[in-house]
Amino acid sequence: PDVTDLAFKNIDFAMNLYRKISSYHDKNIFFSPLSVSTSFATLLLASKGSTRSQMEKGLNLDSLDGT
Repeated sequence: PDVTDLAFKNIDFAMNLYRKISSYHDKNIFFSPLSVSTSFATLLLASKGSTRSQMEKGLNLDSLDGT
């Protein structure tokens, strides 16, 4: 995967996370999608098996080759 693919996947993750959070709140929302995705990507490095697959899916990385 190239950097552009990863960037678009991260944007998709951020928008999906925003939609999920905003569906539970009707006021202002403040969060850092980069911090969330970076934290989960760090955990992804140590995960295996179905946990890894689920995390890749949640981060929208499951369709990237080489993950």
